[in-house]
Amino acid sequence: MAVKFHLPDGEATDIVSVPLVVFFARNPEDFLEMTRARIPDPETGQPDAEKLGAYLAAHPESGVALQKGLPKLAPTTSFATSDFRALHAFALVDADGRKHWGRYSWEPEDGTEYLSDEQRDAASPDYLQEEIRERLGSGIARFTLEFTLAGDDDPLDDPTQEWEGDREVVELGELEVIEVVEDAETPDNPLVFDPMRLTDGIEPSDDKILAARPKAYNVSIERRCAV
Repeated sequence: MAVKFHLPDGEATDIVSVPLVVFFARNPEDFLEMTRARIPDPETGQPDAEKLGAYLAAHPESGVALQKGLPKLAPTTSFATSDFRALHAFALVDADGRKHWGRYSWEPEDGTEYLSDEQRDAASPDYLQEEIRERLGSGIARFTLEFTLAGDDDPLDDPTQEWEGDREVVELGELEVIEVVEDAETPDNPLVFDPMRLTDGIEPSDDKILAARPKAYNVSIERRCAV
């Protein structure tokens, strides 16, 4: 889920989040290597188990991240019943210049709910779009924006590492989704959500994956808008 905040000065800042606990690679080079290892074999249509196994053996953090992340990719009953996490660490800078490091997450008011096997088998390919239209036709989907503060030993630059144990969580606000906007993006007005589009008082960590994302999104938008 990507959220754009339109600020009073005409600028904007974005929060980009996914239904995962952690990311699968520490840096762009590892992510590219993992992506190549997952290329399906032309004959079987499946990734080469030997190549993928060799990658995971050399990058055990990716194996742990996959174990934690794959269950979170199970289909939810609605966009409104999935939680979303920004994965990277950011600093909120207070009036005295002190930096408070943490990670964003969106928690759904209706809680997290997954489809049963029977529901999944019966669901249409567009069931999430159908469900959110029906839901918003008679109500509102709400999310709470939370900021989990980092502990003294929590890594700020490694998105593969989960911050385990109890942490102080600050509620920053509430998001209300009230309607579906049709054709929100046009070739002349493309929508770009960039986790590095920050405003005064918010600073990024030295996370290499975070730093690489804007360049990847630039390529994406160029291809989407290509005639």
